[in-house]
Amino acid sequence: IANLVNILNPEIVIIGGDYYKVKNLIGESIKETASLRSWPINKETEIVFTDFGLDACVYGAATLVIKKFLDYGYDYFIK
Repeated sequence: IANLVNILNPEIVIIGGDYYKVKNLIGESIKETASLRSWPINKETEIVFTDFGLDACVYGAATLVIKKFLDYGYDYFIK
């Protein structure tokens, strides 16, 4: 995670998938380790865990489809 933060410099990192099951056990450890291994400029990157669980990918994919529809309309999908 620290390597991704150092390379991409995101404002926030959202962790999902199987990790939501163990966030209470290792969540703080992940945040601390990422903070220790991140460059000083990236120390403010927020790391959070999503509550979507294993459905996070489904929500993300649906969001992309809805965004395309709102941006380009129905014609985008019937090409």
